[in-house]
Amino acid sequence: LYNMVSHKIFNDWKGAFPFLKEYTKSTLYLRAGIVMLGLRLESSNFDSNTYLIYLECRSLWENKNSLCESFVFYYYLRYKGNIQFWIFDKHHDFYFPKVLQRVKDQFGGILEEKIRLSSLFNVINQITVSFDCNILSIFEFELALSIYLNDPEMEARIWRQIDMKFRHFKKKDFLIIHGITMEEWKQDLRVRMSDREALMAQVEKNLESRRIRNLNEAQFVIDDFVLDSEQPKSMSRRWKEFRENFRNTRIGLWRQLIAKIKGEEYP
Repeated sequence: LYNMVSHKIFNDWKGAFPFLKEYTKSTLYLRAGIVMLGLRLESSNFDSNTYLIYLECRSLWENKNSLCESFVFYYYLRYKGNIQFWIFDKHHDFYFPKVLQRVKDQFGGILEEKIRLSSLFNVINQITVSFDCNILSIFEFELALSIYLNDPEMEARIWRQIDMKFRHFKKKDFLIIHGITMEEWKQDLRVRMSDREALMAQVEKNLESRRIRNLNEAQFVIDDFVLDSEQPKSMSRRWKEFRENFRNTRIGLWRQLIAKIKGEEYP
């Protein structure tokens, strides 16, 4: 359950993004093809006098039992140094213009009637760089979007990205975390993404919900975009990936050593 902000704070954000419609007392959404996108305003669990704002994306191409299962990603508004942005309720009026501009700068380009693919992938790349996401859900969304847009070239680019990213994953760690092997996960995804008609039918079924259907519908605008794996890497990004790979290697070596001491096999 989410802690709701005051009615006044919620209405200020609602007025700032007129294309977004109230979905719950905490969320403002639009729908775009195979997803719902929007903002969540959440009073802090640690300090009821502050609130957080973040972008979230929910799937419409899957048959989920509840909305809680449909997350593609969510991403908190960030401050300098990749720190979450907390807003004090009593200072809301003073800081609102500045916070609003930061929201627009970080992900305002995908909260409008026309969503350029370049804007969408800029946000996705920003999220994946932070490592604050379920990367598999991101991959699945990107593939589902390519199927929805009926774009084989885009689909091929995304599969290349998946294969490239998977080279950095440890097979045993992947199996422990996800319960299946990398190849099984990819094969399952290929099967589910092979039937565009079924994907579109599930979207239509989810649109039977009046709350979802009544959201304003945005359109994707196809333009040139860059996937995360296609970006030139900055030194900070290279260092972050080096530290992540070093950490995974160190964990793997420790597991090998422990297995050797116990006389067990380690793949």
